[in-house]
Amino acid sequence: MEIVAYIQQMFEITARGEKQGIWFFASVYLFALCAFSFWVQFRTRSWPTTQGSLVQSQIDKFGYDSIQSEQTFKLNTKYIYSVKNVDYEGSRISPWVFVASYNAKAVLNHQMAKVKMHPSGGIIVHYNPDNPQKSYLLVAGKIGLFVTSLVGVLPLILYWLEYHA
Repeated sequence: MEIVAYIQQMFEITARGEKQGIWFFASVYLFALCAFSFWVQFRTRSWPTTQGSLVQSQIDKFGYDSIQSEQTFKLNTKYIYSVKNVDYEGSRISPWVFVASYNAKAVLNHQMAKVKMHPSGGIIVHYNPDNPQKSYLLVAGKIGLFVTSLVGVLPLILYWLEYHA
């Protein structure tokens, strides 16, 4: 019951706009978000792969702004692949959509450069074995998992140190 009372107290002080309550709920929200993200990242690492062919890869303007430095861009990709003699078309590079500013478009090129080539030619496509229509060209590495864990846990640790240590 102590935890319920603590959460009720956090609601009360958050309603008053106090920093502790805001920090508490922001930390819990970020932890939940990162826990889900970690689960998705970890799960996709074990997806099977198949050979695919890259049909299109270009950087497209995302949204509209007439000022060049305010423009945003995203990578527009299409690839085809086959699982158990069924053809599929994919467009997702990774589980996360990256949008970059005009000055940071190189990040999108760097992301595409990380796509691995299949030994017999073409590209490697990671697909969901339960739903082969869902696919990615990139899955998270160990560093990505570590960073996601750190971003999820660090605010809670800092909260605890600030208010309970």
